[in-house]
Amino acid sequence: MRARSRKQKTWGFTIVELLVIITTIAILAGIVVVSYGQWRKSTAETEVKNDLKAFSAAMKNARNFQNAYPTSVPSSFTASPNVTVTLKSATSTAYCVEATSKVVSGVLFKVQDSTPEPVAGSC
Repeated sequence: MRARSRKQKTWGFTIVELLVIITTIAILAGIVVVSYGQWRKSTAETEVKNDLKAFSAAMKNARNFQNAYPTSVPSSFTASPNVTVTLKSATSTAYCVEATSKVVSGVLFKVQDSTPEPVAGSC
């Protein structure tokens, strides 16, 4: 008698194929998480810098009309909701202001009358 061999068709993935798929997904997820964090920090820095540029413009505008810098925050300036702007020092001839992000910690920039472009650091 002849022994009949039965060929069974099995459907599915092998363990090696599953491990390759899981590893690929993990690598892609890691790349996305790192990229998202960098994008978020970059966005917060841009928002802080834009607020400082607006503050500097408001101070210069006030100086043009009053012949001196105001000693408080100009009423024409409004900070973004996610930014804290603090006037550290102000005289009729000079000022220094800091801004931080409320969303991303560690984002701190300053602007002074002598350097109207925002730079990292504090007054």
